[in-house]
Amino acid sequence: MNVANLQLEGLLVAVAEINRLLVSKGLVSVDELDLTLRKAEASLTSEDKSVELPPANRDAVAFPVRFLQLANSLG
Repeated sequence: MNVANLQLEGLLVAVAEINRLLVSKGLVSVDELDLTLRKAEASLTSEDKSVELPPANRDAVAFPVRFLQLANSLG
């Protein structure tokens, strides 16, 4: 496995925990976090950007946001 993948995995887990902390302290709600992540995913996969990317690459770019959305929904 590529070392960059392991680094990305660690970063995503850390960000997911920070998100959980923000929610637990009442600084943001789960719904606000979900909306923010949906907006981030939309900006990454919008038509004007995705025209130049094959679907597999578009999914790869959106993976970190989708990971955080899943972590948020399980939180």
